[in-house]
Amino acid sequence: MTLTKLKFWADIRDYIGIGVGMISYSIGWNVFLLPNSITTGGVPGISSVLFWGTGFPVQWSYFIINAALLLAALKILGFKFCVKTIYGV
Repeated sequence: MTLTKLKFWADIRDYIGIGVGMISYSIGWNVFLLPNSITTGGVPGISSVLFWGTGFPVQWSYFIINAALLLAALKILGFKFCVKTIYGV
């Protein structure tokens, strides 16, 4: 296999891993953590606390915070990193 094909399959493997991880995380968050008022760290935790404290929809605070972080990451880490992050978010 050429280096290009190996890189392609490595990228495919990365996207499959990201997809499986995000599906399992979102199921756990929506089925167990959010309904039982258990918070996590990072952006989902901030979004959960905002939802419980103000009733502000989780999806909007999650999107707004992630959009700001992605803009910073685009400038610092580059386009390829941001594409994988957007896919994961």
